[in-house]
Amino acid sequence: MTAVEVAQKKDEMPADEWDRFFDANIQDITVFPIVSYEIEATISNSETLLVSERDGRLNDIHAAIKAFLLEMKPETAAADTLEADVLAEFERLSALYSDDQITVDCRIQSIEREMV
Repeated sequence: MTAVEVAQKKDEMPADEWDRFFDANIQDITVFPIVSYEIEATISNSETLLVSERDGRLNDIHAAIKAFLLEMKPETAAADTLEADVLAEFERLSALYSDDQITVDCRIQSIEREMV
């Protein structure tokens, strides 16, 4: 199963059903890197940016990071350049979602590489 297929299954299932599915199918699941990260948002003027706009932008960044990781090819995940590749994507996303109203900074906290 691909990471995207596994993520879709997990999103569709209740937690207990997912646990049973995972235990029964672990041999067919490729585990990709686990990336812990933080996003810092600095708002230049809190009176000009609605909370919903801020939250929407932060939700979009989380979704972009999730898509980046789920779409990663196994050879990219196994490469020695993994941390540099993730850092480059985080820098790109930080610039993409920043403007004169809000500055976002996506930072890696840790990367665990567990490949099956």
